[in-house]
Amino acid sequence: MPLNASGPISLAGSTAGQSISNEFRSLTTSTASLSQYYRGGTYVGPHNGPVAASGAISLGSFYNASKRFTTSITYSASTSNVNIQTSSVSGYSSGWTDLTINVNSGVTISSSGGNSSLTITGFASADTVHINNSGTIQGAGGGGGSPNGGAGNHAINLAPASYSNIRVTNNSGGIIAGGGGGGGQGQAVIGYNYDSYRTTITGTTAYRGGGGGGGSGGGTSYGGGGPLGGAGNNPYYNYLSTGSAGGNGSTTAGGGGGIGDYGYTVNISNYYIGSGGQGGSGGARGASGGSGSQGYWNGPSGVMYAPTNGSASGWYPSTNGLIQQQSGYPLGSGGAAGYAITGTSKLSQTVTNNGTIYGPQG
Repeated sequence: MPLNASGPISLAGSTAGQSISNEFRSLTTSTASLSQYYRGGTYVGPHNGPVAASGAISLGSFYNASKRFTTSITYSASTSNVNIQTSSVSGYSSGWTDLTINVNSGVTISSSGGNSSLTITGFASADTVHINNSGTIQGAGGGGGSPNGGAGNHAINLAPASYSNIRVTNNSGGIIAGGGGGGGQGQAVIGYNYDSYRTTITGTTAYRGGGGGGGSGGGTSYGGGGPLGGAGNNPYYNYLSTGSAGGNGSTTAGGGGGIGDYGYTVNISNYYIGSGGQGGSGGARGASGGSGSQGYWNGPSGVMYAPTNGSASGWYPSTNGLIQQQSGYPLGSGGAAGYAITGTSKLSQTVTNNGTIYGPQG
């Protein structure tokens, strides 16, 4: 605690708020001279402005002096992309500062543009930082696949820091959540049909567009659904659809992946003969996105329909169809979940969690 603002003050002694040696060195007796307590020396930090740095020094200059500079930053309104560094702390004293960051109940700290929601960086090794959360700190979700889903943003990022004196308290009702990963794009395929003699029918190449990857949950910037994997095209199929984009995520859940396009003939209504893969769903906050599905070039129950000039020529096993990936629209993998807390080696103790944490820590 700081020394008293007025009244008795002494070099030695055990009385808190009165003894200089007790405050700065935890000594109840001292033979040291007052000159050993110059500001900026071994024991007295530079934040104690009235204390002399050299020359004449007096007991009276130690009123309100303290060994540590204790301060706090409180968030009482929602915001995003918070970066706490030494310039953020009024009166910061390098190596002597104890900072508490309070996030009040009902407040959300979110992220956008690939940033972490709350980043701590630049403090000295002897400083301490306490993140005291009663609100929500959550990273944005990654975008839908093009072809791969984007990674979710981190909630708390300690990785840029070079010190380890950080602790995190997640109070009852508090939420710390990494952003969900974006869903992967569905695979688009090229199918080559064969006639009854297994001869390639010229000009019947069909492009089947994969669905877009789903967006993902978390943060105020949710991952949007990914682009389409391309439209289908085949002159021998009378009805074709187009692959759809994935849906956007919400605060807590990823959007669904888009449906791959398909085609069927008028001879066999609603019988699918080829389809691009469905886009993977975006991950919920703190979860990885799903990979896209492979496209197929066969009908249900392991058969394919090989038309000749638009009319039926027979059923053939699916092994008669050659499936190839369309290079412009490959199968995409889901994006990784954002970390709830990254850089945990900087923690001075394990996280105290009485609320909810979504996503990995490490």
